[in-house]
Amino acid sequence: MTEEIAIIGAGLGGLTCALALVRAGRRVVVYEQAPQLGEVGSGITLSPNSSRIMMALGLEQGMRRLGVVPPKQLTQNMQTGKVLIERERGNLAEQQYGAPYIHLHRADLHSLLADAVEAAQPGAIRLGHQLSAI
Repeated sequence: MTEEIAIIGAGLGGLTCALALVRAGRRVVVYEQAPQLGEVGSGITLSPNSSRIMMALGLEQGMRRLGVVPPKQLTQNMQTGKVLIERERGNLAEQQYGAPYIHLHRADLHSLLADAVEAAQPGAIRLGHQLSAI
């Protein structure tokens, strides 16, 4: 029998870890204290380093469907609005780094990960479980 790996927390980190382990042939159980997974947070930016990992885990199609690849990135002064730094993104970033610089709603990325974990190993995510001791 293959040992199960316990992962505490079904946030972005826990689910990404779980999916990577499942894709590597390991059995996982993800314990989450919340009674259900739901919409938490707002927008999130995945740099090419992060989006490359999501692509390797098989999430490219969903990531591109739900996300937006901005043509530029601006850093502005909060009080004046003056543009301090302007960087090209879009196709240029993907050509340079081999993966997109992409914006997603955090809940969309979370759902992509949770759905992929459940599809790869049904029942891996267990809700309503709180860690009390190790």
